[in-house]
Amino acid sequence: MSETILLSKPYSVRLPVDVAGRFEDAARQANIRVSDILRAALSGRGDIVIHEQDSESKARRAKLMRMLGNAGNNLNQIAKHLNVIAKKRGVELDDVLGGFSILSNIEGELALILELYNHADQN
Repeated sequence: MSETILLSKPYSVRLPVDVAGRFEDAARQANIRVSDILRAALSGRGDIVIHEQDSESKARRAKLMRMLGNAGNNLNQIAKHLNVIAKKRGVELDDVLGGFSILSNIEGELALILELYNHADQN
């Protein structure tokens, strides 16, 4: 059974923008609230590791985001193409199979991009 902690004393704290940004980024990455990060840091419960991304990591992540954008554009083109086919002559089995093949390739690309994005900070 997990321990319940009574939270009864609120505090208001002002931080420099860059420090607050690091706490917010850490909370976003951990998918928890900033207050949980701050509470853990102030109470000494657990290690809080906040690191800044170097410019190389930021550049790699930006490149990967562009790749994701391109994949999104590809999906839009496929949808447009299939809509045109459906309106002109109806969709045939070959059209559907071709669309699935292209979507499968894009799925593989997206999985690779996500994997690269998750490891963009590693050299």
